[in-house]
Amino acid sequence: MSKRLKVAVCMELHWPYMRHHMPNSGIVDYANEHTNWQLEQCSYPEVSMSKGVHYDAIIGRIRPACYEKAMELAIPMVNLWMSSPIKNSLPTVCVDMREAGRMATEHLIARGFKRIVHIGYRNDYSSHLHWQGTKEIAAQYGYPCNNYDLPLTFDENAEDWEHSLSEIQTFQQAWVAPVGLTASTDDLARHFASVLISNGWNIPGELAIVGTGNNKIICNSTHPTLTTISLGYYQSGYQAAQVLDDLLQGKTASREELFIPCKELIVQESSDAYAVDDPYVSKALEYMSNNSNCELSVDHVAKTIGMGRRTLERRFKKEMNRTINEELIRLRIERLKRLLLETDKPVNSLCSEVGFGTNVHMHRTFQRFIGMTPSQFRKKHKKNKFR
Repeated sequence: MSKRLKVAVCMELHWPYMRHHMPNSGIVDYANEHTNWQLEQCSYPEVSMSKGVHYDAIIGRIRPACYEKAMELAIPMVNLWMSSPIKNSLPTVCVDMREAGRMATEHLIARGFKRIVHIGYRNDYSSHLHWQGTKEIAAQYGYPCNNYDLPLTFDENAEDWEHSLSEIQTFQQAWVAPVGLTASTDDLARHFASVLISNGWNIPGELAIVGTGNNKIICNSTHPTLTTISLGYYQSGYQAAQVLDDLLQGKTASREELFIPCKELIVQESSDAYAVDDPYVSKALEYMSNNSNCELSVDHVAKTIGMGRRTLERRFKKEMNRTINEELIRLRIERLKRLLLETDKPVNSLCSEVGFGTNVHMHRTFQRFIGMTPSQFRKKHKKNKFR
């Protein structure tokens, strides 16, 4: 039987956050399924190592002091802390915050919101990536998009919270309803929703909000309940453990970050509205969004909502600045992209799930709008960069 390796896991489990506990679960499951590691929860491995404790490897939220001591002892490490100051110096696995920003913005635009604002933390890498994804999608449609941020300690004490309230008051003065808001965390989304409701904003009618993280305690206890992006926290831990396993077997690992795809968008009350004045266009948007897996036609959409095709097309173009067919294509492509990243199903088997009539049509349309085939998109965005 091979030697049992001792692995330090530093995930700071005293914090009640999914970004700590779910990756830890992934690490534990991988270790139980594929290794004979002896896992030891340790917030400060560098302290133990300085006292002579031996570790064969370290995984988790790696701080600079831990990194320096482990490098001194030639101990392999894999990092799970997206904002770690030394993330570029060692293999890092993290959830895809940029994609989360893109997903949130796509959702808001599909609901008819043409003015987008982003809320994040100041000087925070995770929030920066989320903002990048948000503004990329807004720019694709030519919609205005602005970023507002608060310090990480915005609610740490009464003085910080009072200052943050003043900042939020200033932010919202520049907004003209209807506005779609993406937030880099559910906690930020919750706080903004509370303050803005007290300032008279109607959510989701005037302001639709999408958070990030799927913290069920926050999302389901907030009024209105919070739409959110479920991130691949568990898979990030599982994948990081696999990378560490490879290192312990003598394989090499890239210093390039590995981003784990988002799991899903969970729609709740905070974005359950369509920001268009025309009731028929609103009905058309809702119907198409709810049936994006079906092979819809413009004639079918018009008939379903009880309006002539030409009239609906004219009103839709005026309201949305794009045609019904363009919206149908956009919805199909976005659904296909999600399935390509979230499943391992063969590409040609996805045609019936995204509303394209034939595989040929699906491939041609995807390549025309995305600039690559579905298979190339999956390979580019889902491949394991450490292998």
